[in-house]
Amino acid sequence: LKTQASKHGMMAIKILATLFEKGHATDCKKILHDIINIDLSNQDLKNQQQIWRISEKVITTNYDKALESALDEDMREKVEVLLTGERHTGISFPVQLSYLYKIHGTIDHPETCVLFPADYDQLYKYNHAFLTELKRLSANSVILFIGYSLSDVEIKQILGNVHTLFHIGTRHFIVTPDVKDFKNIGIEIIKIENYSELLPYLDELASYRQEIDRNLSVIEETVNAKYKVTKDLLSSFEKENTLY
Repeated sequence: LKTQASKHGMMAIKILATLFEKGHATDCKKILHDIINIDLSNQDLKNQQQIWRISEKVITTNYDKALESALDEDMREKVEVLLTGERHTGISFPVQLSYLYKIHGTIDHPETCVLFPADYDQLYKYNHAFLTELKRLSANSVILFIGYSLSDVEIKQILGNVHTLFHIGTRHFIVTPDVKDFKNIGIEIIKIENYSELLPYLDELASYRQEIDRNLSVIEETVNAKYKVTKDLLSSFEKENTLY
């Protein structure tokens, strides 16, 4: 294995494939757990905190618990952590559900982590329930990709499936400095010069989201006030005509 790993051009994914073929999958995932499952209380989680300010519906391919650790106390009670393979419904539709969907597993349960090529094949080629959910998500939601480049092993595995999964009529975006790498996969590019510009961009996006929420709140209050009498009459009618 050391000889193969030292060969020129040898990629991490090929080394992992060799380890898998030689029966070391369980050992590898145990090592992964020991390395990644660390205390994040003293880490800088500003990017993750801003992501939650932008949306309460987050999908990640990361195994770690940075996004969970970035939740404040109130959000921690609201957000459901979902894993591929669990029975859950409704996340692909625009309902009032806050979630973190860890599609490549979580380090809490290393056996769920999508690490080897065989794991990727199982998820993206043969897990039809997951693929259907992903198609519905892309059809009913605008997806913003953050923090990916073609140097990431997982994005290389995913890109081959993206154009078949994404709904043609729905716009999706990616924040990246790698313009040429993503122009042919049907995702609109929001260009940044480098990833040091990511946090300021997320700040701006989060502020814009807050402004929209404030405006919607004002509209809701206005509409509720206008139709309050009608609502009260309907409530009274429903109470008087309840069937027991």
